[in-house]
Amino acid sequence: MVGTSSFFKRVRALLLLAPPCLGAAPVAVHASDAEGARRPSFSWSGLHRARYARLWNQHRPGLAGDDQVLELRTALRASYELGRITLVGDLQDARAYLTDEQSGVSTAIVNTVELVQGYVAIGKIDDERGTRVQAGQFLLELGSGRLIAAEQYRNVARGFVGIMGESVSPERGKLIGFATLPMTTLPDDRDALLANRRRRDDADTDTTLLGAWWQLPWNGPSLSAEVYLYAFDESDDPGERQTPDRRLTISGLRIRRESRPTHWDFEIELVRQTGSRRASAAPSDERVLDIDAHFAHVALGYTFAGRGSPRLAVEYERGSGDSDPGDGRWERFDALYGNRRIDLAPTGIYGALGRENIVTWGVRASRALGDRADTFIAFRTLKLAAAADAFASTGVRDSTGRSGRDAGAQVDARYRHWLRPNVLRLEVGATFLSRGDFFRTAPNANRQGDPLYVYSDVTYTFGSD
Repeated sequence: MVGTSSFFKRVRALLLLAPPCLGAAPVAVHASDAEGARRPSFSWSGLHRARYARLWNQHRPGLAGDDQVLELRTALRASYELGRITLVGDLQDARAYLTDEQSGVSTAIVNTVELVQGYVAIGKIDDERGTRVQAGQFLLELGSGRLIAAEQYRNVARGFVGIMGESVSPERGKLIGFATLPMTTLPDDRDALLANRRRRDDADTDTTLLGAWWQLPWNGPSLSAEVYLYAFDESDDPGERQTPDRRLTISGLRIRRESRPTHWDFEIELVRQTGSRRASAAPSDERVLDIDAHFAHVALGYTFAGRGSPRLAVEYERGSGDSDPGDGRWERFDALYGNRRIDLAPTGIYGALGRENIVTWGVRASRALGDRADTFIAFRTLKLAAAADAFASTGVRDSTGRSGRDAGAQVDARYRHWLRPNVLRLEVGATFLSRGDFFRTAPNANRQGDPLYVYSDVTYTFGSD
């Protein structure tokens, strides 16, 4: 087994000196105007969201029947600005009701009364120029959010403890550097989650995530380009948590052109992962595998003129899978803390699609419906990148590869409407998974019908502004 490097041990020791965490949940903080910036100012904001979701034909191995959940999420934020110093604290309460022993409830849904974001920031960024450093516990989203995101659809916001610096200028572009310890959402045992029990979250001192993200200065029309390099390192926590001891080096490139009426737009993101890990998290498993995994996202769209600026796009994603479990290599892509809703499908009790071991082609149509509403519908085909690995986020697997690579197809649709602008919003959605041969024949697949997921939620936003 590969031991934790002394470098990562020093990073973890420094991160443990960061200010204690205070709070949670991504609610916008509004910048002061020039006059207000010269004197202390206090603001607060919050939201409450109620979502009912139902899943027919459970797809998760070991669970049967249908599933439902009432998700409640409340978030409160307070911000105090004193010149170039800003203090931010967030409180989050996320609960689930109407669940039972066959529910897919998880730490992505339940996190009762938790202070999951609290930091001090020094510096300002105004008019695309400036420098800012923050330390403490904070939400983190970089670039597309496919690897590190503060996901909005997710019921539980996920924070990091550490330090982050940001520098922006027209000449140098935008550069972000960070060194963090991911927070572990607790409790994580099934009985406690079903009962909405409270247990304080904990900074995972045996896991480190650090890196740099750079958006390059670019002179092309509506074009942007970014490169990034991340390092992820984890170790076992004896008596508490066993891990596969992942040591990941992640490099990525993203180029895109923004959408606008009567123009083509595109996006390309390529990611490579190398390093090492154990074959499993079992303490007795000391096999060390070399990591060689990759991910690609490609999209091409066109926005039409006319009411609502309708847009039609073709999308492709490929996350590698482990083609041969016995070859001493690990080829399954690791999506880390990424946002799955933006490209693939809802999470929550559905959560079938992820960026691991997947090949998917899709067509997406979207448009605005006046100033208050928007909608989209997306159809995509689903295949396994490697037949012997588990498909995406489902946990369904045939280690022999005999069940093939056809996972079927998915239709995903959403409608959002501001009932009262910036205060009350309604959202409804539906996702249908038409199972392919793989789901019908894999040894641990549920022998049920095609999964159908529907949800409806109402979000109320409030605050001092």
